[in-house]
Amino acid sequence: MYGGPAPALGSMTMTVFSGRTPLPEKATNDASGNEIVKERVAKYGIENELECTLVMNLETAKIMLKWLEGAINRTEAIQQGRPWK
Repeated sequence: MYGGPAPALGSMTMTVFSGRTPLPEKATNDASGNEIVKERVAKYGIENELECTLVMNLETAKIMLKWLEGAINRTEAIQQGRPWK
């Protein structure tokens, strides 16, 4: 994620990315359509793909923060085997 103040006074942006392995630049298949993996040409690493950019006012950002804090607390409680509200 990336974001911060937006050009409009009192607004913020939050851009959400997803990471994935790069798509092959070249793939070779045999006569039956199966890929010959040894001949695949691809870059290594992670490519970030833009999913969406959210633009919100400060009040909406605070509501989102409160929701995230609650969701984090519930998730941590479940992971630790504690009851959650």
